[in-house]
Amino acid sequence: MLVAMPRWVGDAVMAEPVLRLLHARWPDARITVFTRPGLADLYRAHPAVGEIFPREDQGAWPLIRLARELRRGRFDFALLLPNAFRVAWLARAAGIPFRLGYAGDGRGWLLSHRVERPQEAIHQTQYYLRLMDESGGLRLEAQTSNLPPQTLYSSVPTLAVADEHQERADRLLRAKGWLGEPLLAVHPGAAFGPAKRWPAASYRELLTRIAGTFPLRILLLGSREEQSLALAVSEGVSPDPLSLIGETTLGEAMGVLRRCRLVVGNDSGLIHLAAALGQPVVGLFGPSDPRITGLSGPGHQLLRYPVECSPCRHRACPIDHRCMAGISVDQVYEAVLRGEVSPHSYRGAVFLDRDGTVTREVGYLKDNKALDLLSGASEAIRQLNAAGLQVFLATNQSAVGRGYFPVDQVEAAHQRLSRLLEQEGARLDGIYWCPHAPEEGCDCRKPATGLLQAAAREHGIDLTQSYLVGDKAGDLACAAAVGAKGVLVLTGYGETERDRLEEPPAHVARDLGEAVAWILEDRDRFAQKGGA
Repeated sequence: MLVAMPRWVGDAVMAEPVLRLLHARWPDARITVFTRPGLADLYRAHPAVGEIFPREDQGAWPLIRLARELRRGRFDFALLLPNAFRVAWLARAAGIPFRLGYAGDGRGWLLSHRVERPQEAIHQTQYYLRLMDESGGLRLEAQTSNLPPQTLYSSVPTLAVADEHQERADRLLRAKGWLGEPLLAVHPGAAFGPAKRWPAASYRELLTRIAGTFPLRILLLGSREEQSLALAVSEGVSPDPLSLIGETTLGEAMGVLRRCRLVVGNDSGLIHLAAALGQPVVGLFGPSDPRITGLSGPGHQLLRYPVECSPCRHRACPIDHRCMAGISVDQVYEAVLRGEVSPHSYRGAVFLDRDGTVTREVGYLKDNKALDLLSGASEAIRQLNAAGLQVFLATNQSAVGRGYFPVDQVEAAHQRLSRLLEQEGARLDGIYWCPHAPEEGCDCRKPATGLLQAAAREHGIDLTQSYLVGDKAGDLACAAAVGAKGVLVLTGYGETERDRLEEPPAHVARDLGEAVAWILEDRDRFAQKGGA
């Protein structure tokens, strides 16, 4: 499979879920990313990407050479995310038989499978994913062996940092005088133009207030062209902010962002990059539309001053820049406070087993109508929601791996579960499940930690501050393996499993309601002790 990725950082990040979806459906396929060289670092550590093809596609003669190179790759399928005519021409000239993309720009005849562009305004991540949903020809039977952990919430961009890039980033930070103290990253620029930039004077006032309040270092990030802007926003700020503006590759910038506790910046590729790396972001939006390019995932704050002329496509505001100037320093400062930049901030979550913990234990669920909530389960989850805690389901479903029923049946059961909870005013932030039989030796079936690790990557969770509630010894072993607190409920298999435990859990509860009451009390104790 050849996947042509967008040319801009922010768009490329928002297209990332497509790579995971392709890998989930065809885990044995070789996926090659076609990208401009400056973006290749985005995919160095991506688990779905087998190869990276970093080439420019500008000019007629380079296109002919590129087509020859691609032909040697013997690709069966090309997914063309950019709408450019030249990308479609390239795929056809390379002899790739299956070419999927949006029609338009006069390129429909170059595509073997084309999808009409959506007429309504939708978020960019959904715009890319919709190609997969509406492409008929891609609705092939997913492979049932070696399936990765499944999730109903797959549209949050998720990236990882290559080890070499993290090492170089750490060296850069240490060379600037970083001693390991908490970092708050600020990106005062925007590649699109000055219309997207919050005024330099506002940034300067914000940085002065942050530097005088929080025990952290401010770090400035951006491109080489934004160095003069960095001087303008840091003038008079004490202590002097660290600056890596113009001094990092994309991969090194990713490693630096992973060391930051919070990121503040204008709508740009950098804040999308930070969010995909699991960092909380305060994003400032003016001429752009957050319904289309807003950040995905929890923990982010988008600030916007509504005006009639926004959104627009001006690179420089032709009037008074009211959409950005209207965002006050007080608003951004309060958002930083809400971002909990303290090193003891709570970023945990609650993971729940399904059968015997949230729903009645019935063995293999052959009929989804038999899926029923245990008494008090919805109220317990609603209490976690009200407390601001993320709640995830993490469940083993080996019946798929054993061939008893297909993937679709499990997903339908989880959709029913979500509806039952919604009717009671409760919600899950994600459902992660393992489709493998025990003998397959996967890394996601509890007590293995793959389900929790996947949720942590996609939602910025600190597993050492988290809880796992279940009715089996495997649930508690999984919690211990990631440093979370395990809670045994005596519903389901809990009574009999209690005697099998080699180590006592953090707590034993009669049911989910009692477990949640203990979790909320324990979380409060955590806050009172400053996270110790």
